[in-house]
Amino acid sequence: MTEKDPDQELVVVYVSNNPMQAEEVRCLLEGSGLVAFVWDNHVVALNPFLGGPLGGVKVAVPQDQADAARDVLREAGRLGVDAP
Repeated sequence: MTEKDPDQELVVVYVSNNPMQAEEVRCLLEGSGLVAFVWDNHVVALNPFLGGPLGGVKVAVPQDQADAARDVLREAGRLGVDAP
């Protein structure tokens, strides 16, 4: 896994209303050597009705890894309706 640059902007590459799907995507990206973060997973897990107002559970990567992350997701069949 590459090191995170603290000044690098993060880009959302996947959104889901299911926290477990977002965690699967994070694991998939990290298994491919990318840095990935999941946002709002705990809030949506505790109260699923907040998923809509929050915009779902988001998986983000550093900006310089966004294209590679989308390629990994595309190859895994995870891009589509849930992708931003």
